[in-house]
Amino acid sequence: MNVDIISNIFDANKCELGVAPDSYQDENYKRPSAGFVLCRNKDNEPTAVYGQDIWDFNPYRLSAKKESKYRFDNLLKGEFTAERRALVDEAKYLLFCIKYFARGGYTGTLSTTTLHGYYHVFISAIKYCISLNSNKFIGIITLKELFSNKTYLPHFLATKNSFNITKNCRSICKHLNHIGKDRVGFKVLADLSINDDDSKQTPIIPTRLYLMMITQLTDEVESLDGRLDNLPDFLAEFSDRFYGRTHATQKGYGVGGNKHWRLNMAQALVAYKLDDVFKEHLSVTDIKTLTATLKSIQYRMRLLIHLYTGMRDQEVMRLPYKCQNERNISEEFKDEQGKVFVKPRIVKLISTTTKFTGYLQAESWYAAPEVEKAIKVLQLICEGLSKLYNVDINNSDLFLNPSIISHKTTEYGVVDFNHHLKKPAWIESLVISAQDFNELEASDPSLDFHEEPEFKIGQVWPIKSHQFRRSLAYYAASSGFVKLPTLKRQFKHLTKEITRYYSRNFENVTTIFGYYNEESKEFELPSYHTILNCQAAVITDVVDMLMIDLLGSEEKLYGKTGGYVERQRDKLRDGEIMIEDVRKETNQRVDKGELYYRDTLLGGCMKMGKCDQSMLGHITACLTCEDGTIKENKVDVQIEVLIDQLTYFDEGSGEYQVMSAELAELTKYKEHRMTPEPRQRRD
Repeated sequence: MNVDIISNIFDANKCELGVAPDSYQDENYKRPSAGFVLCRNKDNEPTAVYGQDIWDFNPYRLSAKKESKYRFDNLLKGEFTAERRALVDEAKYLLFCIKYFARGGYTGTLSTTTLHGYYHVFISAIKYCISLNSNKFIGIITLKELFSNKTYLPHFLATKNSFNITKNCRSICKHLNHIGKDRVGFKVLADLSINDDDSKQTPIIPTRLYLMMITQLTDEVESLDGRLDNLPDFLAEFSDRFYGRTHATQKGYGVGGNKHWRLNMAQALVAYKLDDVFKEHLSVTDIKTLTATLKSIQYRMRLLIHLYTGMRDQEVMRLPYKCQNERNISEEFKDEQGKVFVKPRIVKLISTTTKFTGYLQAESWYAAPEVEKAIKVLQLICEGLSKLYNVDINNSDLFLNPSIISHKTTEYGVVDFNHHLKKPAWIESLVISAQDFNELEASDPSLDFHEEPEFKIGQVWPIKSHQFRRSLAYYAASSGFVKLPTLKRQFKHLTKEITRYYSRNFENVTTIFGYYNEESKEFELPSYHTILNCQAAVITDVVDMLMIDLLGSEEKLYGKTGGYVERQRDKLRDGEIMIEDVRKETNQRVDKGELYYRDTLLGGCMKMGKCDQSMLGHITACLTCEDGTIKENKVDVQIEVLIDQLTYFDEGSGEYQVMSAELAELTKYKEHRMTPEPRQRRD
């Protein structure tokens, strides 16, 4: 049975300027037709028609003040025509849902003023979705993706920094949740608060300290890789309560005669060829130190997993023994003869489970080679301990508590790192320097680190698992762009590997790292997955490139934009403006999509959107581009490259002529634009 639904912004008893709009017949959530009338004036003339892109609801206003029209047409101008059209259509439908199905106030109606406030939220949201085109991790997203994601929506509101938009956005979410996902088309965020352990107050680990952690933890897992194969059988021996104890202790327990002696710890380590592993900082001398050392190894491997995956604390701690799997992300292709010319691409994953809507769902993260090695070490420990706990290894937790070795009454469960943990000695070397502190301040101007005692210069860096999550996102987003002098090959490997898998388009990311929701029949990505933090961190990446690669460098810049940056540098040096003010303004402009920066072969580029010349490989076009910044050292490098490449082609070839022209342009630019002016001769 069809039911006629009446618009909740029209009040026949109060509206003197208009007459009733069309009523909606509720037929299986069918969308209104293009000719559906949303508003009519007193002469019964339509002023807002669903299929048109200009709406006027003034006939239904109750206040004397006239309201502006809804100008969706303005949003359709510019690049990305199809995406703009789709976003506008989404916004119009969501406004329609609110207009006809949302709860009103005491009278059950909504005012046109309130609806107009919602319209402005959608306008800002559409602009935000389009601005993400410059984000290499995301690209343009839909309103569905924005309003259903715990990372995107708060970030959008943070870029606006407007109380009215935040207030109206919360109301929109409440209305759409009340209306329901069957009609809206998706489940809208019910609460915009972020219940996550890596909030804005979580600092990014400074680059120098981050590199030290990478080096130390990677060295740790490399030193253990392939050397613990005998560990499971070794640990299984401790089901005998006398095994590994001194002969004096065994004698005290009544063990008598040489043929009854069990091996003491030193003998046991030699017997299982583990004596060369459990020494120095992993020294094992008795039952007690064995338990402590295993717990310390588990702690190290846990930190490494956090480092390379960005998983949260409990996501790591609930890893099962069988937590690794592979996912094919592209099929192999064969020619007509059956020969493979494109091999399949396989990504290795580490998975855990979480309770969601009443049943367990798998969630996955990219497993770098170092993570695979760490998992193998943990599995070997787990295999031995599972025998002591007498549990099926296939159903076991990965981080089993090693206390069972020394205390036979220990209950089955995961290890607790908050008690009696022997932390690595190198942690004490992570002392915060003045450089680290300055980097902390630059990374988050909203925090006053002078008021944070644990981050003072001279203090040991306070390692917390959720710091790795934000730092991974921050540095992965910057991979290959920020030219920090301390970046090492190993660090580049980490961030580029993460970027490689976390910069895939949204659909592929969902199927690779998400889970299949049996209720919605779709692959879904957990709203707190690391990839979402990486995506949000790209804005920070652009700001850092501008601050470090341009304003923070002493290298002279050329080109039209380069000249502007040079003038900004002069103001900074003269104290006319402060670096904090520049960073704040830069961050705001990047967030709004008004400013962008990318690395180029000749320097940098601040052009918004794609560059046709770059796509065609015309690098010398940067020399006269209004958005380009030119660096002399990069020009020198390209001149040398072209000179070398010319030797591989005949002078009459097309390649030779093109490269010769490029070389001539670069040489001319260097001679006439970059050659310093001659000094005046003294009399």
